[in-house]
Amino acid sequence: MASRAKFLAMGAMLLAVVAGLSGFRRIPVTAYEAQGIVVKLPFGNGIGTAGRAVGIDGRMYGPLTFAANTHMVVVADSYHERLLIFRDGHMRELPATGKMIEDIALSANNQIVAADNRQLTVWSFESHRIRPIVQFSGPKGYTDALWHIALAPRQRILVERLRFGHGTFQARIDEYSMKGQLIRSLAEARAGRNGALNPLGTSDISLPVQNLQVAPDGHLYLEPMPLTGSSRTVRIYQQDGMPLGELIIQSPEKILRSDFLGVDARGRVYMAINMDVPHKARVLVAEPDGRLVADIPVPAVPVYAANYGRVLPSGEFYLDDSTTSTYRIRAYRPMTRRVWRWVGF
Repeated sequence: MASRAKFLAMGAMLLAVVAGLSGFRRIPVTAYEAQGIVVKLPFGNGIGTAGRAVGIDGRMYGPLTFAANTHMVVVADSYHERLLIFRDGHMRELPATGKMIEDIALSANNQIVAADNRQLTVWSFESHRIRPIVQFSGPKGYTDALWHIALAPRQRILVERLRFGHGTFQARIDEYSMKGQLIRSLAEARAGRNGALNPLGTSDISLPVQNLQVAPDGHLYLEPMPLTGSSRTVRIYQQDGMPLGELIIQSPEKILRSDFLGVDARGRVYMAINMDVPHKARVLVAEPDGRLVADIPVPAVPVYAANYGRVLPSGEFYLDDSTTSTYRIRAYRPMTRRVWRWVGF
């Protein structure tokens, strides 16, 4: 019996040597596996439901945005004018009366910051009160909108703001303190939607921006316009706007719509594409050099939103998984395994 075990052990060692000499190696491979539904609410107008409405474009919209960290998920139930906090299997409501929340940022210590496009205000939602951080106003005859917000290091908030009217367009990215003090203006664009952004101060941001995210290391990731074809470019900047580089994500098929979900602690970039197109919705995950490490088919979402997902530093991400009757958010978790792969001699 002992000799047989010895023979098997020697055989396994021999196979390992042969595999090594032949160019096979065990390498780590990351796959993203769907986990459970973390938020589930039927659409409706009663208690325990999520609101929905038809937008001016004729599309059906549900909750417009959500945010997540390792402790909780915060949903902007926009048409019911409230925030919903999901934590440890329980739901808590924060009233947002008179507000239209279209973007949320959530810090690691559970600080909630929200962009309200009805009062054009960035709010801090705290335990027992709602505090305005900064409020904007525009000249008569123009339409202003808070497009994106993000939390940055040192208790800073990045705000992308748009202004339309009288045949003109303006977009700007500014940095504020949590007390509403303007720290710096990073970029500004005037003229058409595809007009170049003019760098301000020490910034070198010079392209119109579709979306922005702040990575766990504090670097700013921008998805610039225009958006065409089957690839997306993401440009990387220091917090002061100085350039660090860029990566290009190549999709296996034509991109009809993209949603930049975020960046994890390893610098991997997560991009949802075609989320409203049946059989074409997927999440692409790319390394910092642009190499695609995951192409994850996901269910298409028939109810529109301002954003469809959020990424945690660990690489776990949350994705809108709604149906025509139910608002849902599903978690996806990275699982790393070692597999045999041919890597050459």
